[in-house]
Amino acid sequence: MVLREPTEVARARKAAAEEANRARVAARREEADEKKRMKGKNKPSRRQRRKQSNVIEDKKPAVLARMKEEEERRKEAAEEERRRKLEAVPRALQRFAK
Repeated sequence: MVLREPTEVARARKAAAEEANRARVAARREEADEKKRMKGKNKPSRRQRRKQSNVIEDKKPAVLARMKEEEERRKEAAEEERRRKLEAVPRALQRFAK
């Protein structure tokens, strides 16, 4: 023989389970809402780097000009090396040496 719970008891258990479930869902929602912020936005190092980018340094134009000159010299040296290698190749093979 199967014993059944009275209807009131079953309803009370179901209501208690639903309430516990609602509380758990609400707690998870609050926890998720707390985590929805951008990470690392206000880190001290990032803030300092951002402020430093606004500072115009006296040496910066000179450094950029020097870097540009070095790059041009490097390109000229590479072009000269390529020309020298091309001249060393026999005329018949020069079209393949590029």
